[in-house]
Amino acid sequence: MQFTLEQMMDHEENRKSPSNITLADIERELTSLKPETFPKRYNVHKYWGKKPANVFRKLIEFFCVENGTVLDPFNGSGITTTEAVLSGRNGIGFDLNPFAIELTKSMLANSNIDNFKKKALELSSKFDELASELYSTNCRTCGSLVVPTSFSWAEEKLTQVRYSCSSCKNKGSFEPNDADIEKSSTRHQFTYDFPDRDMHYGWEMQKLKRRNIKKFSDLFTNRNLYLCAAIFSEIEKVKDKNLKAMLRLTFTANLAQCTRMIADSKNGGGPSWKINCYWLPKTWQELNVIHYFKNRINKTNSAIAEISSLISDRPKYLLKVADSQKLTTHIEPNSVDYILTDPPYGGEGIQYGELSMLWNLWLGYSQDLDSEVAENPYREKSLQDYADSLAKVVACCYTVLKPGCWMSVTFNNKDTKVWDALVEACRNAGFKLIAVSPLERSAPSLTEHTTNVAPKVDVLLHFQKPFHSQNAKEKHGIGSFNMEEKTIDIALREININGNITTERVLQLLTTEWLTYYYNNQRTHVENFGSLAVPFINRALDKESKLKKERASNDKKFDNYIWYVPQ
Repeated sequence: MQFTLEQMMDHEENRKSPSNITLADIERELTSLKPETFPKRYNVHKYWGKKPANVFRKLIEFFCVENGTVLDPFNGSGITTTEAVLSGRNGIGFDLNPFAIELTKSMLANSNIDNFKKKALELSSKFDELASELYSTNCRTCGSLVVPTSFSWAEEKLTQVRYSCSSCKNKGSFEPNDADIEKSSTRHQFTYDFPDRDMHYGWEMQKLKRRNIKKFSDLFTNRNLYLCAAIFSEIEKVKDKNLKAMLRLTFTANLAQCTRMIADSKNGGGPSWKINCYWLPKTWQELNVIHYFKNRINKTNSAIAEISSLISDRPKYLLKVADSQKLTTHIEPNSVDYILTDPPYGGEGIQYGELSMLWNLWLGYSQDLDSEVAENPYREKSLQDYADSLAKVVACCYTVLKPGCWMSVTFNNKDTKVWDALVEACRNAGFKLIAVSPLERSAPSLTEHTTNVAPKVDVLLHFQKPFHSQNAKEKHGIGSFNMEEKTIDIALREININGNITTERVLQLLTTEWLTYYYNNQRTHVENFGSLAVPFINRALDKESKLKKERASNDKKFDNYIWYVPQ
């Protein structure tokens, strides 16, 4: 249930102060957190950069007392706001992306599972006959009519038809016949409306520009667009607000799978939008819209059941499509108990607004991309623009956070200038960096499968707002930071405690110690930033004569070794 800020702030004041939390408390309670697979509630819909829900839940319970208010100025997939609400806190989520707010609102609406299941199956079954008309073929073994689940294409040529015959149990991929080819090329006269617009050639659409894609509708085959339009027109007729929201969410969760962006790959995993851009792979799959929509209905069912079992009768939250650079126009100073956020990473980071354009288009939402905290040369947004915008958000966070309370930020970037933007924003706002730790992911990114230098963790930084403002130029440490010496020190220290250490773990600990030094010593640019990479660490440890190594896994794309001292 959406509440006003005044209603949410009206909670018990005599609570244990988080200002009593110490570095020792953080190290004892938070350094060994391991990510778990995503709960069903976060498998409803794709969103980029999701962080492990169990870790975020633990952070919220550790840094924020019950009935306290948790803020995420970059709401995104909604994990912070949702976990805050489910743990008995008040959640506030702001995001410029309308879809991000729609996603979280729909999940917290606590829809009736029986109503959803009945309506969703009724709606999808209504179009079974149309799907048969658009896709059906004859079984190559027994001749029975079958409705394929997918079709393989090589650019503009239909190459394979995939089906499972219920009559003779024959299944697999088969060469298309003349009837299949004719059906695939038929241009249908649309009796349903569908949204469309000229393609926005942003950073994430450059591959489409090179393929001469003019409109968003060009992402679809004609028959898939026709069936999507038919389904969506029925969803829009639903009167129940919460039911309609969940049906719309189920529809957009399936939308990318209805396009030509689904690669026909043998590299494992189901057919999905696997890379962080719009593209048209040369070999691709045309998926049966109804078949995959029904799969999505099952995932939404599971999510609704899970949420219903966890959420209170009157959850308190506020979700708003708004610019977090203007947080202080919406939230009172010194009123928030905890901030947990995963800001845009700048540089070549994910362009959330652009990647959500397909969903926002179908849902009828306009987007304010000009105010987005991002670096994007295709929208004339420089790194300095990113740094300035991020600094405004962090300054607002400092203002609305209560003195003595905490802000936790996850971050990862290979560019020192992007790190400078975050560090300077937090320093200049007045935050004190207390602890840094690695944050492993519930699911690896594509980059981790294709590079031997990308760390498999984000970094989690814990800042505290002091009771009295401090000089932004004040130094908290002295000395120098020698990357090679520190690498060896970390390895020997951990081997002494645990018996061995992996290259990956050295990278995690080196990154956290480097960041703490960098922040507290007022460095404006870090020395040897490129040393925070696997090859450097392996070379440094190879120089230490005491150490021996064994390959940690068979993954030769990531040179991860186990280091130890022979007895």
